[in-house]
Amino acid sequence: MPFARTVLGDIAPEELGIVYAHEHLVIHGGRAVQLFPDFELADVDKAVAELAPVQAMGLRTVVDAMPADLGRDVLMLAEIARRSGVNVIAPSGLHHERYYHDRHWSVRL
Repeated sequence: MPFARTVLGDIAPEELGIVYAHEHLVIHGGRAVQLFPDFELADVDKAVAELAPVQAMGLRTVVDAMPADLGRDVLMLAEIARRSGVNVIAPSGLHHERYYHDRHWSVRL
């Protein structure tokens, strides 16, 4: 793998360090929050604070697994990465069909 793509740009694989492979730093709106309001995670300050202890233990990278169009906010993720110093990867993808309305772009022909 020649690089890893983070929300702040590409990095060399050796910069990944210890990786949390499935995390949710931000869930800001979207159908998941409509269905389950307690899912809302939209506080950059709290996310940065929660990363600090594990970063001190060696964490270098987090893969934020929030799916496309379901509360993922890459601008908030970028701010968390900048302020915390932790690499954040935001892969693309969709979640279960139940989290999208019947006219969502993912189900159109």
